[in-house]
Amino acid sequence: MSMLLDIFTKDELQRFQVAELPSALPNDLSNPIHPAYYRSQWDNCPDEIYQLFTPSLRLASLMITSQASLVFYDALMYQHRRRLHEASDRLGKECYEFYGLDSDDRNAADPQNLYENVAEQSGHFAVTRRIPVVVKRDEWPCGSESTIGVGTDYVSSLRVVGANGSVSQLLRLQFHVALTFAHELVHAVNNAVSLETYEPFFEDQRLAELGHAWEQAVFGGRPSFLGPTDARNPLIFAKWPTAFREAHPDLNLERRLPKKTHTFYFIPMTFLAKIQQQGFWAGSGDQNMLKIPKRYGRQIPGEAPFDPT
Repeated sequence: MSMLLDIFTKDELQRFQVAELPSALPNDLSNPIHPAYYRSQWDNCPDEIYQLFTPSLRLASLMITSQASLVFYDALMYQHRRRLHEASDRLGKECYEFYGLDSDDRNAADPQNLYENVAEQSGHFAVTRRIPVVVKRDEWPCGSESTIGVGTDYVSSLRVVGANGSVSQLLRLQFHVALTFAHELVHAVNNAVSLETYEPFFEDQRLAELGHAWEQAVFGGRPSFLGPTDARNPLIFAKWPTAFREAHPDLNLERRLPKKTHTFYFIPMTFLAKIQQQGFWAGSGDQNMLKIPKRYGRQIPGEAPFDPT
């Protein structure tokens, strides 16, 4: 358990509706799976394991094709990247930055074109004993193809929670698995479209981590479990980068400085249950449809000796 989790009583977590939601319905998503996650994209993955992942793959497919996600992908794949000369010289690797679309251009992105291009650049998945990680595999003149390793911990957790856990626990876990699939896909697409040896910085963020930058753009923060990755624990989110994450010391980048305090918010179970119902996705949606509501949170000093995630 996290030290922060001990601060809250079970009654408080229940009142916040971040632990158990008696009215929660199981994931009923029936949408098509995005081609990036097709069965043919998976290596060394038995059908039984792919079926375990299917609810999360459906959710990840909706996440990556949401309006906010398409806008981010448009910037990632097509926006001009500016070379950071001093940082490149200091690190000995090519460093770039890019910015999101202007508000006037956000509706100009072609969803179908982006849908097809993301699928083409996605790479492959494999079930491994490692934590989820993108690995560059085959080098090509235009970039590289990636293999996304999916840890066996996810497989065992989905089996156990699916058999013995509550609906709320399973919804939390399925959301976290979907988030991981979507997060790692961003790295794979960047590998395919870029020859850079250091991941690009997004806007004024002081750390180059495209998966978390995507999460910030889509959800309004970085979601994670409070404490270990355990479906019994609540999910939280916080603005990325957090106050605990310092910029690379050798890059001497002029970037937004960390705040003196760090605020994390609980992710309401009502939100997690809602987005895993097919009816939620019936409309076309907008830029803010997946922004997580900020209802209950806690602020701690940025110099605290631990990261709540």
